[in-house]
Amino acid sequence: PSDRRLKKDITAVRDNVLDKVMQLDAYSYRYSSEKDDAKRSLGFMAQDVQAQFPELVTENQLRDGSGSFLSLNY
Repeated sequence: PSDRRLKKDITAVRDNVLDKVMQLDAYSYRYSSEKDDAKRSLGFMAQDVQAQFPELVTENQLRDGSGSFLSLNY
């Protein structure tokens, strides 16, 4: 949720955030598990975001324990 009423300890970030965001490429994509005719999503790649905003990236373990993947806290 993005609703201000659901948040606390809010602090404005003024440290060149827009400059960092402008360095990111946005992508249109489908997930590997989706069919070829699935609706495309729009977003960023966690590896790219991690370089600019490491606090927004989390590493998660696959359920079967065979590896991990990155996710973004938009």
